[in-house]
Amino acid sequence: MKLRVSYADVAVGAKEAFAPTATGITANSNVSLLKGEKVSMWANPCEKYSVLLDGSMQIAPDDATYAFVSNELSGEGDGSFATPPVLTVTASGQYTSQGITLIFDEAANRYASAVNIVWYRDTTQLSSMDFVPDSANYFCANKVENYNKLVITFQKLNMPRNRLYLTGMIFGTIRDFGRDEIEAFSLLQEIEPVSETISINTVDFTLKKNSRSTHTSTIRSCRRHSSRTMNGIPTRPMIFNPRTGFLYLTTLHSTAAFTPQRVRMGL
Repeated sequence: MKLRVSYADVAVGAKEAFAPTATGITANSNVSLLKGEKVSMWANPCEKYSVLLDGSMQIAPDDATYAFVSNELSGEGDGSFATPPVLTVTASGQYTSQGITLIFDEAANRYASAVNIVWYRDTTQLSSMDFVPDSANYFCANKVENYNKLVITFQKLNMPRNRLYLTGMIFGTIRDFGRDEIEAFSLLQEIEPVSETISINTVDFTLKKNSRSTHTSTIRSCRRHSSRTMNGIPTRPMIFNPRTGFLYLTTLHSTAAFTPQRVRMGL
C-alpha cells in the first residue's frame, strides 16, 4: 500500500484574492489562469528541447490556453532575458506565507534559473530576495508577514533560445512525506448505515525525527462538525472525502499575524 502525507502550508484564500498582471508576455497569455490550478503544457516542436519523444505530450489545439509565456526568447549564452518578463500580483487584503512556490514547465524541466521577488504592503517594501531555482517546481523560501503585493522578475532561463512558461504558483509550499519518513500512521473511518449519528473519523500520524520536519498530529473529522488539534492549535472544520481518501485541514496560529496552513493526507 502506498502511503503519502501532503502538508500544505499556504496562505488560505490568497490565490483567489490576488489579481495578476504581467509585462513581457505573449498576446495569448492569460495570467488570470494563475488564480486556478496548474495550467496544462502543450507540445511545440518549434521550440528547442521542449518536446519529450515518449508520446506523453499532445500538440496544442487551436484554442489552447497559456497562463504566462515570455514574449522574448532567452539568450544564446547563459539564458538571460534582454528584457525580463515581470509578474505583479496585488490584493486588497494582507497575507502571510513562508514563501512562494513557482511552477514552470515540468514536462520539459524548463524553468527560470534566476528570479527576484519583492514583497510589498501597499507602497512599503517589506522584503526583496534573489532566488536560483534548480527545478521546474521550486519553493522560494522567505517568510513575509502581512503583504498584499508581489513583483516577480524572471531574469534567466535554464535553456537558451527558449520561452519561459509559468504554469502555476502557490502562496506557500506543499511538503510531501513518503512512507520512509512516516513513523506511525492510523486511519479510522466509520459509516452509520441509517445515519442516526454522525461518525467521527480520525487520522493519526507521526513523522520521524530525521525527516524534513518533526510533526505529530491527531485529526478528527465528521461531515459537519469536527474537533481537532495540531500541535495544540485549534483547527477549522474540515470534510473527509471517503471516495478519494483525502483529508483537508486548516490551522490558525494564535498570533497577531497568523499563518494559515492546510494538511492533506491520503492513502
